[in-house]
Formats: sequence, structure tokens, C-alpha cells
Amino acid sequence: MKLNTFKPHPFLIFGLVLVLCGFTFLEVKHNASTKIMKGQAIEKIARLTQDRAFVLLRETRQFFSGNQGGASNDDPVLLPSGRYKGILPSEFIQAYHLSHSKQQDVLKLFDGDVDNSVVLDWTPLVKPSELWVRIPEELEFNLENMEFYDGNGDIVKGAMRTYFVRRSAVADGTWKREQGPVFDGKDFREWTTGKDPLSWSPENTDARYTLPEAIDVAYIIFKIDTHVPNEIRLTGNWLPYKEPAPHVPEMAPIGNMLGMVILWPDVVDPRNVWDGVAEHKWEALKGYTCFRDYTDWKTFEGKEGEFSYEPSAWGGALRDTYYQRMHDEGKEVMVCPQKVPDWFQEANYPPEQRGESNVPKAWDADGEDWKSYEKVAHLYYRISARYGRNKDIPEEFLSVKEKPFYPNQPANKPKAGLGTVQYMQVDNEPDRYWHGRQAYQNGREYAARSSACYDGHKGKMGPGYGVKTADPSMQVVVGGLVGDIGFMRGMIDWSKENRGYKLNDKGQKVVDLPFDIIDYHVYHNTANSTQDQQANTTGICPELSTATERAKDFLQLSYEECGGMPVQISETGYDIHPESPQRAMATPTRSILQTQADWGIRAALLYARLGIYRIYTYMATDVTNPSSGKYSTSGEIDKVNGYKRRPAADFKAQLNKLMGSYTYKKTLNTDPAVDVYELNKNEIYVLWIPDQVSRTGEYELSLGTDKAVVHSFVEGADEMKKETVMTKNGKLKIIVTETPVFVSRQ
Repeated sequence: MKLNTFKPHPFLIFGLVLVLCGFTFLEVKHNASTKIMKGQAIEKIARLTQDRAFVLLRETRQFFSGNQGGASNDDPVLLPSGRYKGILPSEFIQAYHLSHSKQQDVLKLFDGDVDNSVVLDWTPLVKPSELWVRIPEELEFNLENMEFYDGNGDIVKGAMRTYFVRRSAVADGTWKREQGPVFDGKDFREWTTGKDPLSWSPENTDARYTLPEAIDVAYIIFKIDTHVPNEIRLTGNWLPYKEPAPHVPEMAPIGNMLGMVILWPDVVDPRNVWDGVAEHKWEALKGYTCFRDYTDWKTFEGKEGEFSYEPSAWGGALRDTYYQRMHDEGKEVMVCPQKVPDWFQEANYPPEQRGESNVPKAWDADGEDWKSYEKVAHLYYRISARYGRNKDIPEEFLSVKEKPFYPNQPANKPKAGLGTVQYMQVDNEPDRYWHGRQAYQNGREYAARSSACYDGHKGKMGPGYGVKTADPSMQVVVGGLVGDIGFMRGMIDWSKENRGYKLNDKGQKVVDLPFDIIDYHVYHNTANSTQDQQANTTGICPELSTATERAKDFLQLSYEECGGMPVQISETGYDIHPESPQRAMATPTRSILQTQADWGIRAALLYARLGIYRIYTYMATDVTNPSSGKYSTSGEIDKVNGYKRRPAADFKAQLNKLMGSYTYKKTLNTDPAVDVYELNKNEIYVLWIPDQVSRTGEYELSLGTDKAVVHSFVEGADEMKKETVMTKNGKLKIIVTETPVFVSRQ
């Protein structure tokens, strides 16, 4: 038997020798230069050059060895005591960064790969920022050693400091931080335990850190100035721990997936606002089941302390009237006040920092202090007092601007407990990094604001602050996050530290959270369902996006840490402009308008199957003077042509009429997708191809009846087309397309 052996080319061997010799030469040269010159600039150049040589050497070695991975294979050892000892596996580490960064980048710090540099935020908004590492309480983890792998050389502008929070400090409510090591990036290409925080300085970098004792650690906090190490390794011992099983949430009716984001001109006639609801507009909106009223702070408080509702201070809309109309016709309302008014900006921000998207606090106030949000907490109290269910509101909090704004305009009147609004949302996208630091909040800062707006921080702000203070039955919703679950973990940990725990309805101890519903935003696109769309991105059908993974992350977080509270989406949708980076794509058999309709229905079906509580599409109509920019043409109602429904609005109205109260029961097939919905033992089958290339397929349904009814969408109609067909031996073969079709027994 002849063995095949690898014979490297002589030039390849020569090249390897050059690399090895060059690496040694650079190292000697580096050492000599640093000893002689001690210059930071020279040292930096030498380290960068050495780094490139190291990468070449590593890749060459990997080529010969066949090893392309850099991850550690060290497995923990089970001790006779029943505890594990060794390097803590990454799956037990819950890490998040309190700045705009992606969760997958944070987790790279613990993946065992020492050769990949980690960048948490290319354009950091928060400096210095904090990276929090939390250990599941059930592990009872004792930290014996912590190491950093220094990958890229000096941290030029500032070192990373470390703090420990023991489990005992969490238990007694002090959350005391103890200083840990400093990582300064001066231990090139090696593992280091860091430097002594009491002795370290940029001039004294040799004082090594040693953990004085094992620490029963609950959190490790890294305060980051610029860079982070390539890898962090935690060594210690811990109890056996099994991660919670995937959560199976309670299913909401499909009608809950048919909500809409509205602005007040979508409901009233701006030319004659005092007539209340414009009937032709309401007719176009009736097919939606719930509304997110996307409004501004100045709508209710045009001047400081001067409140108006009917008519509103901005726009003059009769909010009492159209909230009442929605309530009377069974449409639930979520009010989302956003944008700080001019009077607040002028009082709290210097001229060069003013903007309507700014955080509602003074520019120099502590973002993590609930006392910083007094004005906005009172606004939320006022809205809840008027539109909630509690009529017993102190008279001092019912004052309104009674003098009309314009001649012949009705005057505001004090009212309480109208009972027409069910949900209050604390801002829109509080992690809006694109507006700069003065508009952005991290999870801990937003939790402080939420606590003030929720119940006046457990009543400590006094009477007149917070939604729950006015109406305990009102539901408070997180403000539609653009980020991932790391933001929510920051909110939860701030709540543990500052609000503590309470007993739920089942007598279980749970975190006292300042919200009742988790909410995030998702736009299905080729940019991984984020809002980072660029000119070369497009919308994508929901099944081929990352939507499922993201929804499961939020649902699992709710199950594990928030008592299984509902998770909803208050913005999703597609543009119809053919150049928008968020456009629905025309297919060989469907126009952009038809694809917008198909994908909107399929998004509703996808999220109903996953267990999402509610969806609101953005938005009812296009913006004024629409362009090719994202979200400019995402309306489902054509306001230019008399508020006529586009196919997307037709389809949703028809779906709601057919099966709005049905809930998802099970999936029979994935491609074609075949889901079963049920109401009072009546079943409806939904079938479609989860693709975007006009693909078709055939599926055979086992119905057990002689006849079936096939329901299909019709543009421009209020109801689906119904066709009664005969089955063969109780089975029905049906051609399935990318437009969902519905089948019921007869």
C-alpha cells in the first residue's frame, strides 16, 4: 500500500524560514528599541509589526497542522464534592455591554478564540462604558482566577478596570463594588491576570494582580475606556447547573398581529380637526385591531405645566373623541409620547446640544438616577389619569388650559378615568444611537427613566408621578428597542439593584420590574433584521430573515427573568419605493404592492406561531412628500388617492374577518408551510411557500370531510374569496404559492 505524503515546495519552506527568522528579529529589535528609547510611539510601531508577523506565523503553522481553530478545549473536572472546577464554560456567562454594540460581539470575549480581536463599538457613544458579566445565581460560582489574553498590544488611551460584586452584596442590597485587576494591554500575546489597581499607573505597569481569595461572585463589571482583550477566562468552581428548557409561550389570537402605528392626521381631517374622526379615514383603518398612537410630548403639554387634550396643544386634534371611537369599536390603544418639547430643551440643554430626540432629563443629570426624570414622569401620570380607568384623581392634577387656542374652538375641560387607553409606552426607541449621546440611553439609564414613569419609582417621587400611580390597571410597555436582549438585561439588573423584588400572583419572588410588556422593533431585511439598512440592502421575507432567532431570544429572556410577561413588536413593515433599502421585492408573479401584502400577512403568521403577543405595523400612511429613504413609503393606506386601502390593508382586514379570534395550534409542514389555527374546536389550515422567488408547491390536506372551503385574498374587497371544493376520500390536494391560502372544513 502506497501512502500519499505531502511534499512542500522548496519556496514554501524558504518562506516559512523567513517568517520565523523575521519574527525573531522583530522581537529582538523590539526589545532593544524599548530598552534604549522607551518611546511610546516606537514601542507601538514595533508591537504592530510584531503582531503582523505573529499572524503570519500562526497561519503558517495552522496550514501544516490542519488546525484552523483557536478555541480552548479545557473541560471542567467534576470534584468528589459534586462541584465542577475549571474554566467556566461560556454558556454559563451572561454578558452585555452598556453601549451600542451587538450581543454576538460581546460573547466573542468568552468563546475561547484568543486570535480574534474584539471590537464592541466602532463609534462608542458611552465613554467610559461598562461591560457587565453576570453569573446565574444557581451556579454559586466561586471565582479563583481571572485572566485576560492580550492580543493587540498597548491600550493607548486608557486601561480597562475591573470590579466584583459578590452574591452576598446582592443579597443584602448594597451591591458593593470591589476593585479587581487593571488590564492595560502591555502583556503582548500572552495570558495575564492584570495589574494591581492600587499600584498601577501608566508609568508603573509591572504591579501584577493576584486574587487574594476565592470570591462568591455574582457580577464582574469591566469599565472600558477604549479597547478590550481578545479573550477573558474565568476559573473557579461551581454547582451543577442545567439551563432552563426553551419556553413555550401562551399563544395570542392572530388578530393581535394586525395592529397599526398611526399619527393623528391618519384619524382626523387636519383642515377641520374639530369635527372629530374623519369617517373616510376611519373606514380605511377599521380592519386593524389595535393602534399605537405615535405622538409627541408637546401634544399634551404645549407649555410647561399647561395641559391640553381636547383639543390637543399641538395639532388641535380631539383626542378624547377619537380614543373613545376606537374604544367603542373594540380597538385597543397604546399611547407613545416621544420627542421633548422646545420649552424642555431650552431649560435643560445648552443650545448646541438641543434636539427633540434628546433624553428627557437635564444634560448634566445622572442618567441612572430616577430623580432625573421628574417632568416626564408627571406627563405619564397626567395621560394615565385622564384616559385610564381610575376616576379618583386629585383635583390638582386635572387642571387644563381651558382657554381655546383658536376662535370657535371648543375649550378643554378637566376629566379623569375615561377608560379609553389600555397601554402606555415609555418613549420610542430609547437606544436610538444614530442621534448621538444626548438622545441615546443604555439599559440601566432607561430603567431609571422607566421606573420614574412606571410608578414614580415605587412612589418615592410622591403623588402625581408615574402611570401606575394614576391607574394601577394601565399596562406599561418598554419603548420599542432596536437592540437585542443585552439592553433588557441592563434594565433587569438596574431593577434588581434599585427596585428589589416582590411577590407575584403565584406567591413567587420576582424582580420588581418597571414595565409590564417587553417591546422591540424589527425590520426584516438583508442587514440581518436591524435598522442598519444601507443603499445596497433590501427587505426580505420574514421566514428568510433572522426574525425567528431574535423573537426566541426575547421570549426566552421573558420566561427566565421577567416572569413570562408578554413580548410584542411595535414596529415592523416594508417600503414600496423601488429604491428603498427596506423595500418589499417584486417577484416574477407579484408586484411590490402585492409582495408588501404577502410578507405582512406572513410576518403575522410567523409571530403568532412563535408566541409574540402583539404586532404593530409601521405605518398607516406614507410620510408627506415621500422619498426613497427607509420607512418613507411603508404606508398600507394610500392617502394621496383618498385614503384607499393598499393590498396590505385589504389582506389584513380580510384575515381579521375570517379568523381574528383564532390562535395557532400546531405546524404540520415547513415547506410548504402548513399551520393549523383553532377556535372552539373549529380549525382553519393556512398554507404558503416561505420563499420570495414565486415558487409553488403541492400539499395534500387530510380533512376527513367530503367538502372543504378554500379562502383566498382579493384586492379591493372586505372579505376573502370563498370556493367550496370536493375532497377525495377526505383529502384535498392544493397548489400552494407564496401568498397564503386558508382552508376550512365543510
